Amino acid sequence: MGLVLASGGYPAAQFPTGFPIHGIGNQGRGTQVFVGGVKPGETAGELLTNGGRVAVLVAHGPDLPTAVQLAYAEAELVYFQDKYVRPDIGQRPTPQLTTSAY
Repeated sequence: MGLVLASGGYPAAQFPTGFPIHGIGNQGRGTQVFVGGVKPGETAGELLTNGGRVAVLVAHGPDLPTAVQLAYAEAELVYFQDKYVRPDIGQRPTPQLTTSAY
């Protein structure tokens, strides 16, 4: 299950960036964060927002509902000004794959 942590105002052509990102690295087991729209800050290890899709948080679980719950909980540990996370990811019914005998 992957959630995009986006800058407020994205996907508009222009929106504010340069906000410090806090909480990356605080995720628990079964969760990873991949950064994209970031740039280094002035201090060692500091990251600043620098785009629309700031990061993707990926959570693993034994089933989709568990992974969805974990992803949203772990996304709360990452903070930057105007962070936006879509509230509907993983909420729609999952299509059931079927096979047919030929």
